[in-house]
Amino acid sequence: MDVLPRAPAEEATPKLVNAETDSTSSKEKQLTATVADFEPEQEKPNPIEYALSRQQLIVAYLAIFILLFVQELTSGIFRVLNPYVTSEFARHSLTATTSVVSSIVSAVINLPVAKLIELWGRMQVLALMVASMLLGIVLLASCRTVEAYCAAQVFYTVAFYGIRFCVVIFITDTTAIHNRAFFIGFTGSPVLATLWAYGPMTDRILRTIGFRWGFGLWAPVYLAVSLPVLAVFYSAQKKAKRSKATDSGAEDPKQRNTLQLLMYHVKLFDLFGILIISTSLTFLLLAVSIYSYQANEWKSPLIICFLVFGAILLPAFGLYERYLAPSMFIPWSIFTNRTVVATNLMVLTLQTAEQLSNAYFYSLLIVVFRQSITNATYITNIYYIGSTIANLVIGLVLCRFGRIKYFALCGGVPLAMLGIGLMIKFRTADTHIGLVVLSQFLNAFGGGILHPIEQITLMAESDHEHIPALLAVESTFAQIGKGIGYALAGAIWTGMFKNRLARYLPLAEMPNLERIYSSISVQSSYPADSETFKAIAHAYGDTQRTILLTSIGILVATLGFTALWRDIDVKKIGGRLKKT
Repeated sequence: MDVLPRAPAEEATPKLVNAETDSTSSKEKQLTATVADFEPEQEKPNPIEYALSRQQLIVAYLAIFILLFVQELTSGIFRVLNPYVTSEFARHSLTATTSVVSSIVSAVINLPVAKLIELWGRMQVLALMVASMLLGIVLLASCRTVEAYCAAQVFYTVAFYGIRFCVVIFITDTTAIHNRAFFIGFTGSPVLATLWAYGPMTDRILRTIGFRWGFGLWAPVYLAVSLPVLAVFYSAQKKAKRSKATDSGAEDPKQRNTLQLLMYHVKLFDLFGILIISTSLTFLLLAVSIYSYQANEWKSPLIICFLVFGAILLPAFGLYERYLAPSMFIPWSIFTNRTVVATNLMVLTLQTAEQLSNAYFYSLLIVVFRQSITNATYITNIYYIGSTIANLVIGLVLCRFGRIKYFALCGGVPLAMLGIGLMIKFRTADTHIGLVVLSQFLNAFGGGILHPIEQITLMAESDHEHIPALLAVESTFAQIGKGIGYALAGAIWTGMFKNRLARYLPLAEMPNLERIYSSISVQSSYPADSETFKAIAHAYGDTQRTILLTSIGILVATLGFTALWRDIDVKKIGGRLKKT
């Protein structure tokens, strides 16, 4: 398996798109052929991929693996420390609010990061993200109020997703497209180890040095593991410029004054377009994230305003990009490409279905299946383990067989549907827990096949220059899907579970209805052979059935959007054209 595609020894034979009359000579046809006359499934060479040797790439990916290992480990530790921080300030009820802030930031951050990568360069943006990470960690360790903690979470979340995005772009720079799924899986593989490590480490931190040092000690570690990656990015960028392989046709801003320079970057950054779409997404995600905190929920004036203005700004962004933007975020021809549109909608529906089906899965394990907290955590982590393994496997398969559409259409989506569908049967208390584990593995394998393929599909439909922007849009659709999934799960749960409890609970327990409904600890405290437990399990079963059936229905839409993809063979895209 080649990490880098080798430049072809001879120029590829062009395929003419316009046939001439019989009187036109073959020589004239050859003279009129241009790069555009090649098959569209051919990538232009990218300068960075020829700037690093194979040995340098091995070192680069090893350094990236170590950085992402530390990132995954600290992410798990920080997530567990979160409620202890808010409790320190006697504001434990705001634990979920800090997560809302992080989820919204993660949804919109990749859009400006993609533009910065295009304008500044990979190394500069990665350095900015590392600086944001260090600042976030220092603020997490030193914060004295919940408000300061939320601000620190923003810096940390921006850096977390920004670093991962830079790594994905580095993969696209340094690998052939048919190998990228494997390397995306490789960079995600640290989760196989960190899932088992961060729990005991966090417990030790809380029992010894406390949460402040539990945050702060990672600042020098992050700096140490980031420097080698920054050095690799700098070396690649410097060599690419030295070899004059980079595009020299861009407008030179050096001779401008300060105001002209500012306007130049505002124009290229598409600042107004980024502000419109970011504001729209923030309003929509705020609505689905905080509606449950409002007295009237979806009928609250605040939520209605968020939904209305967010919905208005979405088409406004499209119209602005089409008719007014001086520099479009994504070329309109790519933005309206059938496969690109279908892929983003497939990502949105897939994430909606996954988050919907998983929203109350942990509670189901604790209450209905009587699992310990440790076992329930292990079972919920099956998705991360199974999807990572499937990601690596499908990455290896795509190195040899490149018809990505059919792996998604006949493998990924059906496996996800089968895994969620089996839970409709296995949701009751009399089911052996091993069958629940099986269904989770099937769902995980389906997701692990789909997640890299959706990114490879977008890469195949774009030139290299616009891949960061396309991947940023894809990640935004994924975050929107997650928000919709959680909102749907919350709506189904609040609208159904309490009613089912009222229907099934023994009359003697009716005074405790509100207490049972609102507390997982109370729900799990009743003996397994009691009538109250059977009523609770019955209510869980009815509610989960509705949630899972809704997920299956959404996955049908996922299957339909996948069927709309163009039939792409990434093995044929792997070849490179020489400059003429």
